[in-house]
This record gives sequence, structure tokens and C-alpha cells, in this order.
Amino acid sequence: MNKLVALTAIGLLLSLTVHAQEINDNLRQQHLNTRGPVTAKDWQLRGAVKSIKECNYGYDDKGQDIPTFYCTEMEFSRSGLLRKRGYYSSKEKNTPDSRYYYSNNRLDSITGFQKKVYHYDTDGRLQKISSYGLQDQNRQTVITEETFGYNKKGMIVSNTQNSLTDNTVTQYTYAYNKSGNMTEQHMVSPTVDILYQNEFDNKGLLFKTRIIYAKTPEQNNFSTIELNPQGDISAMTSSSLKTATVRTYEYEYDAQGNWLKQAVKQNDKPQYAAFRTITYYLQGNDVLTTTATNMPVIKAPLLPAEVIDSFVAALDQQRFNQAYNYCTGGRWGTLAQFSNTYAYGGITAARLLKMEPAPSLIGQTTVPITATMYVEDPTNGSGTFVQQFQLQKKGDDWKIAGIKLISSTRAVDNWNLNMAPPADLTEAQVLRLSKAVYDTVSMDSPVGDENDRMERHLDTLRFFRDDKTMYCLAVFATQGPQYGASTGWCDILVFSKTSDKWKLQTFLLNAGGGGMYGYSGHFAKLLRIGDEHLAIVLEGGLTHMGENRSWADLVALHQGKLTPLTHIDTDYEYDNGSGEDHIRCFETKFRFEKNGKRIYDLLLEQYNCNKKAPLKKLVIPYNNGYKVPDLE
Repeated sequence: MNKLVALTAIGLLLSLTVHAQEINDNLRQQHLNTRGPVTAKDWQLRGAVKSIKECNYGYDDKGQDIPTFYCTEMEFSRSGLLRKRGYYSSKEKNTPDSRYYYSNNRLDSITGFQKKVYHYDTDGRLQKISSYGLQDQNRQTVITEETFGYNKKGMIVSNTQNSLTDNTVTQYTYAYNKSGNMTEQHMVSPTVDILYQNEFDNKGLLFKTRIIYAKTPEQNNFSTIELNPQGDISAMTSSSLKTATVRTYEYEYDAQGNWLKQAVKQNDKPQYAAFRTITYYLQGNDVLTTTATNMPVIKAPLLPAEVIDSFVAALDQQRFNQAYNYCTGGRWGTLAQFSNTYAYGGITAARLLKMEPAPSLIGQTTVPITATMYVEDPTNGSGTFVQQFQLQKKGDDWKIAGIKLISSTRAVDNWNLNMAPPADLTEAQVLRLSKAVYDTVSMDSPVGDENDRMERHLDTLRFFRDDKTMYCLAVFATQGPQYGASTGWCDILVFSKTSDKWKLQTFLLNAGGGGMYGYSGHFAKLLRIGDEHLAIVLEGGLTHMGENRSWADLVALHQGKLTPLTHIDTDYEYDNGSGEDHIRCFETKFRFEKNGKRIYDLLLEQYNCNKKAPLKKLVIPYNNGYKVPDLE
């Protein structure tokens, strides 16, 4: 990238006069060093250029190509105003494109890697430039202000840059000859004092430059510049106290007079080469594109925000295969499932309404971005969604690793499965409300001695709400004597809040969990299994004679009623009591996935415990519960 910046700087030194159209005259007459390049001619481009892509690569000490390319792309209006500029390499793109905005024939602002706002006085003269912070937390904070002073001819002669973060001031002063060419630029800061002196020939073309370092004179530099008949630099000789270098430039041109290839040597050794593709405006909507014969094929990598934008665009056009490609590791199952409209949820169109700015990406591999989308979904209902997209760097590309729903205009989405405990329902009140159930339940042990008794305690209190009602889930653990075949289990009691009062909504005794030796099991989690259905997951297990088994019992809550859903063996291990070789061993993972219906599909994936190799994958639809086959 440094070579590209250096090349751009040389181009700016050679831009001596400005013939821009449709920009403020006061801005147009200022030197590029004071106002910055805003037109195609500022960039030494000839003709009605619509866009340009320039890529370059360097050479190592042996003259071999360095494989990484660095590219810049620019877009211009028909009148030649710069609209967009972006930088990237063949491997990554670290910053968003800079976009240029104009009004009243003047540049108003630049957005992208760093936001800049331009301020003018009543005469249309540039008075101040405000630059904003680079990091996410500082993007709305002005960190640098530049203020300008003018001479009697209306030329900028001073630029005071005030850093608001550390209160340091850098002062620039400028001097011009009678032709308006900048002959001196002096920069002074607390640590730097540098003077640039330029000399021009009788045509007003720059041919000599001196750089004088007041504090480190050993760095002083003198350069002589030669131009070819097209007006492009052909040679530059630079010398200091310690070194002398000669750079030579060779070009290939298109019919419009713009170079398509530039080869640069330093002291007769190849230093870098640059290639261009240039598109020109023609009559109407026609365009003409010229390109270097060996222009590298480089597609600009996407930033995280651009990945989300492309993902939404693919959904909008129902290009589900392409949308799937932005997802890491088959986030929504197989490609066949994702390509099915009903599998994803019946989306017929999606529109991105708002997105956080792309963050500055220096060494980051995981980035969350919040975006607001409107989705048309005849199957499940249309709505506006605020979602957090979790993006991860996979190789040279960014991929969507997950999407978290923050809020939705659809009532069915506004569930909160982990609310803070309210002040109006305490554990003591829950125990009191549960007496109506347990006062009629025997505590005698179903196995063992007639004097054995069961023990009960409150295992979990969990508060949640669906789109209409606030609930309290109480899971009670019932334990038997801790020996032999004695068992235990978990009961589920659900309380609801109506008219500011809590009441017992429903209950299910011996709902799941359990195991041998009086083990009761425990509450594991709550899961959405449908647009209006919730699953309460209870876990249990046993260890007996070389057999280790764990399971999950799922109970559905729908419209205030509890219904058993299914039983899933999640871990199984049997070693015949030897404690050495696992004769049988597997692990089963489960999740639920939208399918365009009110109740989702159950997805099971079974793995071998030793090799972690997938053994089975099953998709089980809901049919008065989930019929899980024997997976042993």
C-alpha cells in the first residue's frame, strides 16, 4: 500500500493547474496540497473517465514478483467529480470506501475510513475541515480541526491543524509565485520542522523539489523530475547526504491518452509495476473500457457490513444458494435445506433499512454488527427486525457465523426466555402456591422399604414471557433413597401473571429427568420449538454395570398447557464393566430449525465418542410430538 500512496503523491505534485467543472471557484483555484483531489483531472486523468481500477505489486531483492497486489478504485461523475474511492489488497479490505458528497458546487463531506466535514464562509471560501475519529466509539467525535487563512488574491496561505485529543498544533504555511504555483510549503509541529521548496520551468511544470529538515538536516533531500511528452513523469533523481536514487518510469497508453501500465525501476532494478482498467462515459448509457493486457483479476474482498448487505440482497432476489455461501459452516443446515423457501421461513423479499458503520478492522477476526431489516414473509408474517450479525474471518473472506434477534415488530418474536426475577414473586411465594399440588401427593417411595420416603426441593426458578404473558417456571426435584433401583424425577409447575396477580397455570408431575440411586435429574434450558411453542428441557442419567447413559426429556408449553414431547439419549457409553475399551459409545446433539410451519423440525446429529465422526443425521418433523428412533 505504501508504494501506491507514494505513486499518488507524485501524481499530486505534478498537478499544477485545475480545470474542474461544477465545483466552487474558490475551491477550484486552491492548490491540491491545501484542498485535496476532487476531480478526475486532479488525478492526471484525461477524457470522460467514469471509473478507474489501479493495482500494483512490488519486487523482492531477486527481482521476483511479490504475490500480494494493492489496489485502488475510484468513481467519477460525468462532470469529473470524484464520487467514491477505496483501497484494498488482493487478500483483504481493512477500511470502507470513502464517498464524496457535494452541494452548491462544493465538497461538503467525505465518509468512509474517516469522516470529514467541510465548512465554508459566506463567500464560499473553505474555512474549516472537521475530521472525526477512526474507532467505533469515536466515529461521532471530532478529533482534528483545520482552519485556513487567505492572502489578498484569495489563495490559502496557512492551515492550522489542531488535534483535540492531545491539544497539539501543527502549522502549515504556503507561498506562491506570480503564476499561482506553490513554491513553498512549511510544516511546523512540536516535533517536526520541514520545508518543501519547488521550482518550475517556463511552462509552469514542476521540475525540482527540495525537502529541508530543520531538526534532522541529515535527512535533507533534493529531487529533479523529468516529464515525457504525455506529461507523465519519466524520471526522478533524488539525493541526500547518504544516498542517491534514480527512478525511471515506462508506460503503455490507451487511445484516450491515459496510461494502462506503469513499470518503475530504481537504480535499474525493478521496483514495482502498476496496471489499470479505465471505463469512460460515451453518449447516452454507453461506456468504453480499456485495460492493461496483463491486468490481474482481483475482486475486492468484502467488509463485514458489505457481507450483510450482499446477504440481504441475495435474500431479496430469492437467490438462496448465494445467500447460503455467506454463512459459515452451514449455519442453517444443508444447502438443499437453505435453498428451500419454506426451510428458511417463506421469505419473498428482504430490505436493509439501517446498519451500523463498518468498524475499523485492524487484526480483528470476529465482528458483531447490528442491522435493521424489513422482511416480507407470507408464511410466518412480515415485519421489521433488529438483528445482530456475528461475522468471522474465514481465510481471506468474512462469513456470517450467526444471527441474534434483538427485537421485532412481530409479536411472535418478542419472547424473553431469561427475564430477571420480579419483586412480586419470591421463592417463598412459589412454595406457598405449589402447596395446592403437593398437599395431595404421597411422599412414600415407590421402591424399597416401606419406611423409605421421598425428598423434594425446588431445583430451578426461571422467569420468561411469550408475546402475551409473563410466566414463572418452577422445577422441583424429587429424590428417592440413594441406593439400588430407587429413582427420582423432576416436576414442572408453571405460574402465570394475570391482572397483576400470580396464579398456578399448569403442572406436570414426573415430567422427566431421573435416574438410579434416587437421582432426580435437573432443569437444563428453555428452547423455542415453534412460533408459539416452547420446550422445557430436563436432563437425567444413570451409571450401572459398565453402562453410562444421559438423556434429555422435552416437555412443550403451548397456550398455558404442558405436553410431553420426546425423550432423547444424548450420551451412551458401554464398556462391559472392563473400564478400558468402549464397546459402544455415541453422543447425540439436537436443535430445532424453522421449516415454514408453526412448529419447527427437530434435527439430530449422532457422533462416535472416540473419533467424533458423524454417524447419523436425522430431521424429524412434529407429529403430536417427535418420534425419535432408537439411535443405539
